[in-house]
Amino acid sequence: MLPKTLIVDRVQQRYGQVNRMVEVGYPLSEIARRLGLDRKTVRRYRDTELDILIASARDRRDSPLDRHKPFLQAQFAACNTNAAALYQELLERGYRGGVFHPRAHDA
Repeated sequence: MLPKTLIVDRVQQRYGQVNRMVEVGYPLSEIARRLGLDRKTVRRYRDTELDILIASARDRRDSPLDRHKPFLQAQFAACNTNAAALYQELLERGYRGGVFHPRAHDA
């Protein structure tokens, strides 16, 4: 059983959407247009097993920001979304990555 995380949920959802549309007979370009994905992404979801997609997505998620995500999640929950202020607070907390544009799904 996979742990419930945003990335696992997103990959499972996209995988299901793409493969249901493929079964119905939609062409890749139409699936891509309807789901807002690149055709290559749709092809990858069609041609790759779900566990491989999930493993691949989880491997790419590590970033210098990862250890600061609980802080960012709390800030977003409190509606503190001023990018400049959050960046300054992250620097004070030891963040050494580059400038970023925080969004709720980053946290």
